[in-house]
Amino acid sequence: MSTMQLELKEQIHVLTLTNHDNENTFNLEVMHEYLAAFDAVEQYSG
Repeated sequence: MSTMQLELKEQIHVLTLTNHDNENTFNLEVMHEYLAAFDAVEQYSG
């Protein structure tokens, strides 16, 4: 993911926006990355 980072910290998913150059604006690329992050959280079994 180029505009955000998904990490697991103490069994909690943390999504950090990292697209500072574009002020973390919402666009199609970002939307697809959000959906991928949500899929990863949904598939997590821990």
